[in-house]
Amino acid sequence: MNFYMWGGCELDDSLPRIKAKLSDHNFISMGTTTIGSLFSKQGVICDTVNDWWNQNTEAHKYPFAQTIYKEIVLKDYFDSISSLNKKDNWLILSMAREAEARCDFFGEHVTLIKQLIKEKSASELAKLKFPEKISDILNDTKNTVFYNDDIVYRSYWGGPSGQGEWLQKFADLICEHFENRVILVHTPPSKQWLSKKFGFYTKLPVYGDYLHILKNKTRTGKHFNRDSWYEHRHNYKGLYVGFKKHMQYNGYRGIKTINIGWEDLVADEQHRRGKSPFHYTVNSTINIADKLVKELEVI
Repeated sequence: MNFYMWGGCELDDSLPRIKAKLSDHNFISMGTTTIGSLFSKQGVICDTVNDWWNQNTEAHKYPFAQTIYKEIVLKDYFDSISSLNKKDNWLILSMAREAEARCDFFGEHVTLIKQLIKEKSASELAKLKFPEKISDILNDTKNTVFYNDDIVYRSYWGGPSGQGEWLQKFADLICEHFENRVILVHTPPSKQWLSKKFGFYTKLPVYGDYLHILKNKTRTGKHFNRDSWYEHRHNYKGLYVGFKKHMQYNGYRGIKTINIGWEDLVADEQHRRGKSPFHYTVNSTINIADKLVKELEVI
């Protein structure tokens, strides 16, 4: 079997253990982004970055620049899926990346990966002569939105209750490649943390307090600076419910969801990709891996 994996560190970190236990199967990390970025319209950001890429051939040599190009222009995440023996292809899907910050600029949607954040990557961006006007747009927190912002949340939903169809488009894309061969992995944002300095402690995550774009910046308002684990979990889990409904609309019922309880998850402040309620400790990812293995063994 070929198991393609769309998700963040919660899947990447569990992958070595899964591979060790199920060595007869292939596990392929697809890369990932937010759904809104995947279906973003083309605008000034995309056009300018595409021109930069075509004119700056030096950029093609650097994985750093390739990641930016893939996020903003190429979006070829599903192109690597083998069309041979299609019935052997499965998708392991997590939506934890949807919790990341994005730039929304006149309807053009870009996930704010660390390669685009001046606070983290200023020297690399300058070295590659990345367009400064685009960097300014992406790093202007007036354009920063989360998945619980009204304009973003409504964009997940089609029909009279929403203004967009991101979830429907995503379900259509999944059905095209995998039909109903999908396993959803739901890991709630952690409220348990492990700190090298303080050890274990409990803290409800606050929207934005762990995101690179907001480092050393103060934001106030409806979607910022509030203890929000319950709302965080509610909004995030709602995406899973909505996705499964759209799969049902397409004729595929009974999509399996593996739910990992918050009690089995601890966020790691020393995670290689930084602090996030979705960046878990080794023991937490072992829990995720073992539950996935148990499910995959019966396929």
